[in-house]
Amino acid sequence: MGRRSAPMTPKGKVPMSLNPTTSNHQRTRDRLKALLETGEPYTLQQLADQLAVTRSRIGQLCIALRSRYGIERTRPPTTWKTSECQTCQRQMQIAPDRVQPDNICQPCLKLSRLVRLICPSCNEPFTLTATEHRARRRNKHTYCSKQCLGKAQGASYGWAAYWKRAKS
Repeated sequence: MGRRSAPMTPKGKVPMSLNPTTSNHQRTRDRLKALLETGEPYTLQQLADQLAVTRSRIGQLCIALRSRYGIERTRPPTTWKTSECQTCQRQMQIAPDRVQPDNICQPCLKLSRLVRLICPSCNEPFTLTATEHRARRRNKHTYCSKQCLGKAQGASYGWAAYWKRAKS
């Protein structure tokens, strides 16, 4: 007699094992291995739906298959959206699942969060992030460094202010 062919499942048409003593886990692993060897890209959810197990179980089985048989799971190709930055007009690629705020590229976004100021003590221009500027706004003036802050406070509150009042 000739060899019997393996029965096919109606959904995924993946051969099932003929051995009745094979466990359900082994059959699932064999069916997953057969699906992955076809070379078609599948998401974990697609594989889970075809094999009637959870997505996390498919992830565990894929890890086991990678270590045991060297089979890699292929992913569906990602289609990137191309758009133009509103600030610098550079072309940028955005992943489909990511939301880029107002079509602004990362370098322009960082620059837009900077605040440009002039130190009232030394009259030098300096930049702060918006968060730093909000934190320093508790004081009447924002200074570029601790030295300038110290000079300004010393002139108003320290010995310099005492001598200035004493001379006048």
